[in-house]
Amino acid sequence: MTPEEIRALLKGVADGSVELESALERLKDGPLRQDELAFATLDHHRHLRQGLAEVVYG
Repeated sequence: MTPEEIRALLKGVADGSVELESALERLKDGPLRQDELAFATLDHHRHLRQGLAEVVYG
């Protein structure tokens, strides 16, 4: 999700046009999405929160 899409979603929650649970589900598929693998949890949006992606080798 882009910042504009997140902003629109939050405005929808604030004005009542989007239910909170619906917004939460949309966020889980967007910026809060993580993939669980047998050996790692991939955080696809870390660069949005931290400014830098992370790669761990080992």
